[in-house]
Amino acid sequence: MEQTTDTLIITIRAKLKLLSWVVVLIISTVLLLNMRILSSILDYIPSVSMAILLIIVSVLVLIGFYISRKVSLHAINSLNGLVVSLQNEIAERKRLEEELKILATTDELTGLHNRRGFLTLAAHQLRIAKREKKALCLIYADLDNLKTVNDEAGHEAGDTLIRDTAGVLKATFRESDLLARVGGDEFVIFPAIGLSDVNSERMVARLQENIESYNAVNTSGFSLSLSVGVSFAEQGYAGSVQELLSKADKLMYEQKRKKKER
Repeated sequence: MEQTTDTLIITIRAKLKLLSWVVVLIISTVLLLNMRILSSILDYIPSVSMAILLIIVSVLVLIGFYISRKVSLHAINSLNGLVVSLQNEIAERKRLEEELKILATTDELTGLHNRRGFLTLAAHQLRIAKREKKALCLIYADLDNLKTVNDEAGHEAGDTLIRDTAGVLKATFRESDLLARVGGDEFVIFPAIGLSDVNSERMVARLQENIESYNAVNTSGFSLSLSVGVSFAEQGYAGSVQELLSKADKLMYEQKRKKKER
């Protein structure tokens, strides 16, 4: 896109320079024709000297070149203004396209990736893991009792709890880990490749510690609780991200069921 625009601008400038020289040539031709006319007139007016003729012609030529130069400079300045406007418009359009791209892959409430963004990035991460023969895991977390919070305190309180959950996740996991909100109360964490079962257990334990720390200072009256399921892709895994999601989702709901039975 940028190369095409630059090529177009260079082409326009080159054609304008050519046009300015054409204008100079036309004016010069007209002046030469005038000089021939004046020379013919001198044949009938002997009293006018050749020196005066040369002065007149020189003045006319200078005037012609001055006018053509002014016209060319005005045209070039106008084109430069047009080029700058075109460049600004392209930059603004690219900025808007980037913003739209971010909005299309970002959850507005939490700032995490949405389902579309997660699936795109997770598929890329899974391809890297397969190529490098690394193991990885996927953590599926569901916010417990969100419906109760919405019913008793309103959706604004529920939204606050969702944002706070995202904050706890960001504090728990690394910047290189992929975090997403894939549903109303559902979150997915796709840690960087090369994780073992032991590492994933430590991550879940650290997440639980951060949840307890949050609840210790939370004054909303509603505790934050997550049900978690973890699926693994060992070396040589040939499945898809969706299969990992489905497996972790089932394990998460199993943990949620056990909580309700207590």
